[in-house]
Amino acid sequence: MQSVLSFAERDRRWQALSAAIEAEGLSALIAVSSAYNGGGGHKGALRYVTDYKLRGFHGYAVMAAGQEPALILPFGNAGGERSSWISDHRFARSMPDALIDGLKSLKNRERIGIVGLAQAMRVDEYQIVTKAFPETEFIDATAIFDRVRGVKSAEELRGLEEAAYIADQCLKRLIEIARPGVSKRSIEADMYKTCAELGGEDPIFLTMDGFARDGEARAAWTRHDDTVLSPTDLLSFSLECIGPSGYWVELCRMIAFAPPSEDKRAIHAAIVAAMDAARLALRPGAAPEDVQRAIVSVAESTDTRLAWWSGHGIGQDVMEAPAIGREVMQDVSADAPPGSAIVESMAFAIHPLLVPLRDGVAGYMADTYVVGPEETRQLSAFSSDLLEVF
Repeated sequence: MQSVLSFAERDRRWQALSAAIEAEGLSALIAVSSAYNGGGGHKGALRYVTDYKLRGFHGYAVMAAGQEPALILPFGNAGGERSSWISDHRFARSMPDALIDGLKSLKNRERIGIVGLAQAMRVDEYQIVTKAFPETEFIDATAIFDRVRGVKSAEELRGLEEAAYIADQCLKRLIEIARPGVSKRSIEADMYKTCAELGGEDPIFLTMDGFARDGEARAAWTRHDDTVLSPTDLLSFSLECIGPSGYWVELCRMIAFAPPSEDKRAIHAAIVAAMDAARLALRPGAAPEDVQRAIVSVAESTDTRLAWWSGHGIGQDVMEAPAIGREVMQDVSADAPPGSAIVESMAFAIHPLLVPLRDGVAGYMADTYVVGPEETRQLSAFSSDLLEVF
């Protein structure tokens, strides 16, 4: 397969990863990817290192500093694509045995970092491989890897822009066909068709019609849903997809199918204010916590509260570091290190979910942004206006 991204981009990544391997005192990195999980899986690490599009199963890339990676894949992938970035494709009937062979060929195995250890590597294979090398220290190197891939090159930014264009065309098509009496499933089918025709992959199309009671969210995402749209609906339509270069974007807008009530206009205005505040806070030198505080400040000033985490880095995985507001949804240790500083050319998905403190309508929207030297820009060409389709 001819890789979509250039050899210059390959060399840039390999040099940056080699520098990180040496700086961290590692013998090598193992990049793990899995296509088993929902939402496109965790496939970005493998694609970042090798530009290989993992269609199924899971895979490993083994890379020592200054050396071409070895790509290890299940035998079932042998009849599929190859990446022109690398020459060493290994198709294994036993993945742990093949990984062990790959590690044996390293000059040094003293300290090996695993990218995706907590989310993508199979427990049984980890146990087999670590048992085979009792003198080797295996560490989770996901954070090390994320620091490298977090800052996007000009070529990567073009990949994000092409994915954003595809998402925009899907939303444009949605506005054309979404009307009371039309089913969510039929709209979803059109979104997938439009996405595929434009070269997009792995689309995730969701709809949400949310409300709250006493400040508790009752919002729920649905997909593959036969529910028919009603004139009283205020729906959030969300699309996440990959463009041809392998970059994810998220795009969600709120749509009303009849003149919206004041409470619907108010929750939409709160969401817009939260996203504007986040965009202004996303600047070089800021911390992810600064972005979260800006969103929380809007919630407090609009008598709403956050019911979901607010965003995250985005790239060749749909969720990359750093996380923004993860503590809203799960416990985060008090001594957990803060996120790294935001720098120019990072990309973020921002997606606040706000619910009123009393009974009422919940609201959600999402956009993908790129941090610039002076201003952070939204990739979608769509404004954040409430879309009124009637």
